[in-house]
Amino acid sequence: MKSRRFLPAMVLAFAAASMSGCSGLFGWGVVLWTFDPSAAAEAGTGTNVAEGTPASKDLPIPGGAVVPIRIKSNINHVFVVEAPGTRENVEVPLWRIEPFANKSAAERYAQAFRALARIYGLTLRDGLALRKAPSNLEKQVYRLKFSEPVKLLEKVEGQVVMTGGKPLEGDWYLALATDGTRGYVFSNQLRMYDETKEDRPVLEDAAAAGSDQVSQLFGRTWRPDWFPTMAESGRIDLSRFDLRFGLFPDAVRKTIRIELPDLSRIVKYEAITRQKNGSWRFDDQPVVLAFNGKDRVTVTFEKEDAPDSRSFSLFPGDIRVIVQTEELRRMTALAGIVRVSPCGSDDGTTFTVTRAKRFTAAAPSEDPALTAGEGSIELDIFVSDALDGSWNGGFSLKYDGRDAIAHWLYRIEGTKLTLSPLAEGDLSGAIAMAAPGSPVEFRAFQN
Repeated sequence: MKSRRFLPAMVLAFAAASMSGCSGLFGWGVVLWTFDPSAAAEAGTGTNVAEGTPASKDLPIPGGAVVPIRIKSNINHVFVVEAPGTRENVEVPLWRIEPFANKSAAERYAQAFRALARIYGLTLRDGLALRKAPSNLEKQVYRLKFSEPVKLLEKVEGQVVMTGGKPLEGDWYLALATDGTRGYVFSNQLRMYDETKEDRPVLEDAAAAGSDQVSQLFGRTWRPDWFPTMAESGRIDLSRFDLRFGLFPDAVRKTIRIELPDLSRIVKYEAITRQKNGSWRFDDQPVVLAFNGKDRVTVTFEKEDAPDSRSFSLFPGDIRVIVQTEELRRMTALAGIVRVSPCGSDDGTTFTVTRAKRFTAAAPSEDPALTAGEGSIELDIFVSDALDGSWNGGFSLKYDGRDAIAHWLYRIEGTKLTLSPLAEGDLSGAIAMAAPGSPVEFRAFQN
């Protein structure tokens, strides 16, 4: 094998050396998939062409890096690039680089790519498709195997994927397969990970795990998939982040209890049977459980119209501590609003908030800033990253004797309280996503 690679490497080395004395480049490129020259050399897929030796293992070329391209070889299917921080020329497979004619164009692409530059996905089931366009009706261009990695290139708008009459959680991405194929994939069946925070996860294939795999289900408490997401972001929706929610297996009573905000169900069984695809069925009931690695399971309720799947994962965090921390945050935020209360707007509307989480709004005008009435206030609305810095947060007003709840964003500047109404379409769960309009200013009354 070494003798067959020797001549192309020598040719590229000569070409690289001949170009080093001139200012010309083939172009510039953005690394799409982190490349370790040393590992590639050991595998016979990449060599330092200037020296003929592998580049340092300590110097992988990270995803998102902007690199000068010295040569393009259509014979060897590689770009020869200069590794960042070195003067070493390294062969990188063509599909790992997005080429550009000039550096400024490459840098613009790298800036747009930065959020996903180190984010990958591992396939949680065999046969997951990359498609020609972001729709499940589009032609398949690549079929992924279980645990196969893909590189996420761009989050895109696509067809809503439905299950059980409800939208399936997830997003469409333009993705890159290990052979360079590009296509669109829906993220619901991907285990996404950031290579700067964790090594590539090892997924356990349920079809090959052995008959004792189901024992992993018992003796542990499984939480809804949104628990780790909320804990990591710090946006804790207490209506959904609660000790009562989860998947609770009981081997003694032979029950599986599922508690979610919109679902409460107990599945009783006598036997758990392994299916050909590696999932597990409880007796002859239309309930199937599948393992997605060691720390994630999906429970599917089979229905005539469409299956209803719910995902759970092991959550090591202390839920009580997280809840207490969020409750303290809300108390602190409430105190900030109480500090500028009572206050009034230019149209004569007054707004008063107490530490007992009660509010009163008085509105003498026909078109008041706030609907008149009293009730309870809860600091339960969070702002998205796009709105962070412009607003302190949000709250909900529940008027006594009324079913409707009013949601508001707020900002405090000295003795001024600025409010802006939120419509249901502005919210994603408890997170305000859209920049609201028609803000109203209130000023604290002088004591």
